[in-house]
Amino acid sequence: MAPLSTSQALLCRIRDELIDQWMCDTPKRIFIVPLCAVLVAVALHDAAPTDLLVGWIAAIALVSLWRFFLYRRYLRTSVDAAARVASARDQGLLAMVVVCVTCLGLAWGMSMLLGFHFGSEDPAILATVGVITAAMAVVTIGGMFPLAGFMMTLGIFAPFEVWSFWRGDRQVTMLALGGLVYISILVVWSRGLYRNVVDTMLLRHEKDELVRELSRAKDNAERANIEKSRFLAAASHDLRQPMQSLWLFVGNLRRQWGQPQTLQTLDYIENALDAMRSLFDALLGIAQLDAGGVQAEMRAVPIQQTLDKLRDGFSGDCDLKGLRFSVWPSKAWVYTDPALLDRIVFNLMSNAVKYTPSGGGVVVGCRQRGHELEIQVWDSGIGIAVEHQASVFDEFVQLDNPQRDRSKGLGLGLSIARRLADLVGARLSLRSRIHKGSVFSLRVPLTQADVCPGLDSNKESAPALAGLTVVFLEDEVAILQAVQQYCQALGMQFYGAGDLETLQVLLQGVVPDIVLSDYSLASGENGLQAISRMREQWPLVGAALLTGNAQPSLRDQAQSMGVMLLYKPLSPVELASALGSFAKFPGGGRARGEREN
Repeated sequence: MAPLSTSQALLCRIRDELIDQWMCDTPKRIFIVPLCAVLVAVALHDAAPTDLLVGWIAAIALVSLWRFFLYRRYLRTSVDAAARVASARDQGLLAMVVVCVTCLGLAWGMSMLLGFHFGSEDPAILATVGVITAAMAVVTIGGMFPLAGFMMTLGIFAPFEVWSFWRGDRQVTMLALGGLVYISILVVWSRGLYRNVVDTMLLRHEKDELVRELSRAKDNAERANIEKSRFLAAASHDLRQPMQSLWLFVGNLRRQWGQPQTLQTLDYIENALDAMRSLFDALLGIAQLDAGGVQAEMRAVPIQQTLDKLRDGFSGDCDLKGLRFSVWPSKAWVYTDPALLDRIVFNLMSNAVKYTPSGGGVVVGCRQRGHELEIQVWDSGIGIAVEHQASVFDEFVQLDNPQRDRSKGLGLGLSIARRLADLVGARLSLRSRIHKGSVFSLRVPLTQADVCPGLDSNKESAPALAGLTVVFLEDEVAILQAVQQYCQALGMQFYGAGDLETLQVLLQGVVPDIVLSDYSLASGENGLQAISRMREQWPLVGAALLTGNAQPSLRDQAQSMGVMLLYKPLSPVELASALGSFAKFPGGGRARGEREN
């Protein structure tokens, strides 16, 4: 059976609410039928036999008691209204209620036979019985359980209709036909009334849902605004610090040039740049995740592959800090993105090493939890108080670093891990006790081993860059000069300019191997447009775009053109790696760019 739409589900819920209300109102109506039966019996007292009237009233009372018993049983099914109706429907209780009220209608319908058979000569008796019966039908069919109301009304009139047509008297037959018209009018009227009630409740539910959505949106907006303000305040502080130190180091370098302490000052500058780079990388990673710029490539992955990387990557750090470190092997395969999984687990491991004092221990292991594998990172560190455990996954939260000392990190690792876990459909959790340590757990879906052969772990040596011809389109003179010096130092032929026309004049027939371009150019066109124009002249040239824009649309455009995307700020090592990737695949720059993307 296809799942119900939201509107259909809401309509079903409203109808169930009406049925529940009808059932819960049973005590208010249960004594109306016996009371009306007593009035009819009084009217027929002189016309019909007493024992027959007593038996008829007893039948009405017994069926009414049956209905009350079903009502009490209905209340015991559940406390929640929707659950009560669902349970009663599954147990067949609602069907029994319909049968019960049908029997009650048939029992009441016998009153009309008594009136016409024994009191046919007294118009007052017939009028009394007819009016009470008609009123009973109106009350019954106008209820909130249409099927039950219709069946009871049908039961009220069925004995008289059958008796009338069987008798064959013309006057009684005409009266029976009038009864059928009356029933038809009641059915049409009750259906319209029921639709009006349902529509009114539907509007009420939609209004309530709209109010809830507006409230949630308002709360989310306020929370996002608070988080944004806190995020920008912390980012502003962390960005200003390395910039300030960098300016001071540069000033010192001007005065110290040619003196022994020059190299030490250069080290300070490099450290400041490393700090800035770390922050920019983390901010760019969060921006890409929030903007949808990171796409998960899900496949079957042996978890031991990640565990081996973790052991090799952190053994030296743990030995240096004096920590006991062990990784328990596992033969399990999981369904995830291997690169993103590595980033998550590495961030969790970095956090464990950072907050575990010397002499402590860190253990990484895996446990099967049903259809999931739980990767656990245990540490014997300082622990996290219960009131702070939810906030450790927020940006720039460092419980031991209120002064924002950058030497203690940026406070973004767990935030990125949380975002990446959401991206690959994993669940990240934390258990911790003060002074006892913490355990971060990541649950990922288990899967069967991939039949594809494993990747070769042998790393290729970096290709030679000497002799390659590189062109660079950049309108920032300082960056253009820096890249020129770096490429020429590697033995590459370099041509650079701030606009495409000047660059083409400089080339004068030279065919480039690699085209680099900034995205935002002073000429008004963007880097992708410039690369597209250059490929009209050199169709197979390899191309890379430098940008700080993390929008997924830009990534998609670059990928569709076979252009490598490089995010600023770019370190010299990463620039060399990017340039070297084009040298690995001779015979077509466009193919090389597509291979990298």
